[in-house]
Amino acid sequence: MTDRLRALVFMLASTFSFALMGAQVKALAGVPLTVKVLFRNLVSLGVAFLLIRRSGVRAFGQSRNQVRLLLRSLFGLGGVALTFYALQYLSLADSSILMRLSPFWVTLFAALFLRERLNPVQVPLLLLALAGTLLVIRPQFSYEMIPALAGLLAGVFAGAAYTLLRALKGREEPATIVFYFSFVSVLVMLPFAIHARFCPDGMQLLLLLGTGLAAAAEQITITHA
Repeated sequence: MTDRLRALVFMLASTFSFALMGAQVKALAGVPLTVKVLFRNLVSLGVAFLLIRRSGVRAFGQSRNQVRLLLRSLFGLGGVALTFYALQYLSLADSSILMRLSPFWVTLFAALFLRERLNPVQVPLLLLALAGTLLVIRPQFSYEMIPALAGLLAGVFAGAAYTLLRALKGREEPATIVFYFSFVSVLVMLPFAIHARFCPDGMQLLLLLGTGLAAAAEQITITHA
């Protein structure tokens, strides 16, 4: 299997895991946003820790890559929080469309910051993709637009995070990147989740754990891709 084909398989697996995560988040109505984001990253942290132990790589990476790792983690956390917010108010299909526009932003950011070349075919297709978001957002300039804009911004944040993933290629191991992101996310979200003072019931706990497992699969596969 070529590297390109392997990357495509990982991308498909990542998309499936993302959809599975989104469906479970959508089912967690009534659970505070901070609790959902915390569990999503707490489970990923545990999975990434096991991968770190098995592979023997550095948990927090090399000192020269700290800025990239931290920025990737913060953009990723912002994307997750905005994604979960959008999922509370939009249909799963609409929110997924907006958030999966991240390849548009990856292509743009890669051209701007990684000096990857845009071919003549990509430019009109990227403009078409951006224009297509208006069909989903249906701008009415009211408070009803806020969840749609959150979904759009989630795609922007994810695009920035994926661009930084690309910049970390060959510099850090996938397990290190996932562990670092999950660790920073848990560290940031833990105080907010504690402040929410929410205790999930049995079914909510299962869905929260399922969200975390699907998110871990999504993060590992997208990082490998």
